[in-house]
Amino acid sequence: MQPRLITILTACLAAGVTSEESGRRVVTFVNEFPDKTIELFWEDHEKGIRRKAGKVEPRGAYINVETTVGHEFSYVVDNQRHFVVPSNVNSNGGQFVSLFGSEDGVQVRCELSDVGERGTAEKLDIMIKPYWSPMGATRFLELVRQGYFDGVALNRVVPKFLTQFGIAKDVGLRRKFEKEAFPDDSGENRKFRPGYMSFAGNGVDSRTTEVFIVMPGAPHYQ
Repeated sequence: MQPRLITILTACLAAGVTSEESGRRVVTFVNEFPDKTIELFWEDHEKGIRRKAGKVEPRGAYINVETTVGHEFSYVVDNQRHFVVPSNVNSNGGQFVSLFGSEDGVQVRCELSDVGERGTAEKLDIMIKPYWSPMGATRFLELVRQGYFDGVALNRVVPKFLTQFGIAKDVGLRRKFEKEAFPDDSGENRKFRPGYMSFAGNGVDSRTTEVFIVMPGAPHYQ
């Protein structure tokens, strides 16, 4: 059985910081496809060869690869080869790469209803973009697969600001994940826009389970 990603990842990042002498680091490659196994390859351009680096199962499975800074990898999805040079260093100095081909994102469909309401629930589609925030996307999708958000309430709604959720109805799951804060992504410094979703936090590397959606009319400076 694949070990839980974020727990292992936290320990991996501590050991994955670049050594100034060797220039080596550990890179975590995670496969976010729901049903496609990925074969990862090393690209050796000097010798003109391609070597297998490992196989990554779907649905959030991952492998850790020790490599040199700037080394290129490749993988094939739907008969198209994709190339990647790990460069997204997070706040702990580790590297984390989402393997998702040229897909725009992972769609997650939620059903919304008022407490006690019966009948057809409203639909909310959330597009998760692993390339924007690899570690944030991986944690959110992991929570979805674990059923963490089933039955959660929109526990904070501030008009023209945000709507927040992420306190699990299942107390066991809530306690389990709230102890597992995960590192910040370095990523691009994207500005919030209405409809964007982000993890909430209270400092560096403090994200756990609560997320918020930016509401229409939110000030640009927020």
